[in-house]
Formats: sequence, structure tokens, C-alpha cells
Amino acid sequence: DDANLLLLLDAFVTAIHAALPMRWVVLWPTEVLFVVVYGILAFGVGSPMPMDAVGMNMAMIIILATTAALGRRSLELSERASFSRVVSEKSRRFHVEHRLEQLSASIDGSKEEKQPEDEIVSLATSAKTDELFSGLKGSDGKETSHRLKRIADLGYREHWLIPSS
Repeated sequence: DDANLLLLLDAFVTAIHAALPMRWVVLWPTEVLFVVVYGILAFGVGSPMPMDAVGMNMAMIIILATTAALGRRSLELSERASFSRVVSEKSRRFHVEHRLEQLSASIDGSKEEKQPEDEIVSLATSAKTDELFSGLKGSDGKETSHRLKRIADLGYREHWLIPSS
């Protein structure tokens, strides 16, 4: 009976696809090898099973190998799409924070001159809201209202502030 050989080959291919962090393009030869090894052993060396059963096993092995390949490829595409969304979100967040910094500097009326070492150091953090709104504490009502309106306008343009309806 070919059951032990089939289970061993299946376990090998499943373990490779599930456990190894490899791209699909590197793994497809194992799927081909999986089918070829069974074909050589069953048809070349011989199998105690009738030929129609060996043919059915071969068809099932091809389906199993194809399914493993498609599953791995689908997972890879999903991971790439997720990574792309994360990078896009970080990029949008950077641009919004940059615009907020420019807005804050233009409202204060004093854009400070950056030192060269300030330009070299870059941290991947989000803007702190206490720094953004710190100028509101000591300002009069009209200046505060004007500053909040400009921040809200930027929020509507960047779609991180949703209009109330």
C-alpha cells in the first residue's frame, strides 16, 4: 500500500509550506518534486496497488501540490498588500504631521531655524498632541478660535477629521 509514502510526502510538503518563511517562487520546485517522486516510485519501481488506484493517488497528489502552491502564493500576496497598506498609512501620517508642523509654525509666526544636528536625527514617532495644542493655553479666545479653525480645516482636507452631520 502506498499510504505511508503518500502521507510522508504530504507531511513534507505541508511542513515546508506552513513553517518555512520562504517565497512561493522558491517553494514551487518542491511541489514538482513531490509529484515526480511519487510518479517514479509508483510507476517506475512499482506499486502493490492496482494501476487505477495509483492513477487516482497521482491525481490527488497533483491536486494537493497545486493547492499548497496556491495557498502559499495567496498568503504571500496578502502579506505584500498588508505591508503596502502600512507603508501608505505611515507616509500619509508623515505628510499630515509635516503639514501640522508647518501650520503650527505659521500660526506662531516664528519659524525657528533648525540646527544641522536636528536635521540628522529622525525619529519614527507620531506628533504629540500636547505639543500641537500647547500654544492654546495662554492665548486669547479669538486667537484660539482661529488656530483651532486652521487645524480643523487641515483635518477635513486630510480626511482625519470627519464633519459632524
